[in-house]
Amino acid sequence: MATVKTIKPAGGGDYTTLQAWEDWADGQASADQWAECYTGGNLGAVLIQTWTGVPDSTHYPRIYTPKDQRHEMVNNNLGAYIEASTPVNIKLNYTRVEGLRIRATAGSTSAIYISPGNGVLITGIVIDSNLLIPITGTSIGYAIFTNIIRSGFGGNVENIYRNNIIYGRGGKFTEGMYLRWDDQGGP
Repeated sequence: MATVKTIKPAGGGDYTTLQAWEDWADGQASADQWAECYTGGNLGAVLIQTWTGVPDSTHYPRIYTPKDQRHEMVNNNLGAYIEASTPVNIKLNYTRVEGLRIRATAGSTSAIYISPGNGVLITGIVIDSNLLIPITGTSIGYAIFTNIIRSGFGGNVENIYRNNIIYGRGGKFTEGMYLRWDDQGGP
């Protein structure tokens, strides 16, 4: 059974930022750690990587909002949200992000950035029912940027991106999703 911690930026929960939750969760023996997010302020950027517990398809990190804390599918400043230069950075298999309003600000190109590094495959990611707002301006802004680099590692990648709303903010460089596969000597 998952361990659920509440993230309430205004106080009264287990944590006030997602990164504080992640810093605690990454040291737990089980990867089945869930962050239930609430309104009340910016949840803050989060980097998910290098956990003690190894995620799989039934035991995984999950960041989500209860239905009554969601964005209502419009960019009207409602719902639990993350606003940062790199709002969500995922480097861990089987991570799920569901129901948040996520906006990239200056210094970033992506609302959600998925890249494992170290030449390993990253799989099992679920990005569902989010309102994604990439940065716009002089550089390209992506709602979801996925960088898969395979360096001699076999295997399949199966990530699911569904039911997300992507808002461009009027810039000519705004893109939806960028999926990059770089096979560096794999089978």
